Amino acid sequence: MKMKIIFKSGEAKYYNGKSKSGEIMLVSSEKKAKDFSSRAKGALNQIGNQLCNDRGAVGYEYIN
Repeated sequence: MKMKIIFKSGEAKYYNGKSKSGEIMLVSSEKKAKDFSSRAKGALNQIGNQLCNDRGAVGYEYIN
């Protein structure tokens, strides 16, 4: 499962995990995005909400 983040400009980015310093890493290609298990959905929801509140994302969705 991969997480797709949609921004106000219509641009879509994909979640690629966090760096060692705790920064959220986003990539522009679905192939480069990190694949997560369905058990991680709760943690991914928190990250998606954080991106919507802090970075101006409109929404997020999961891709299998």
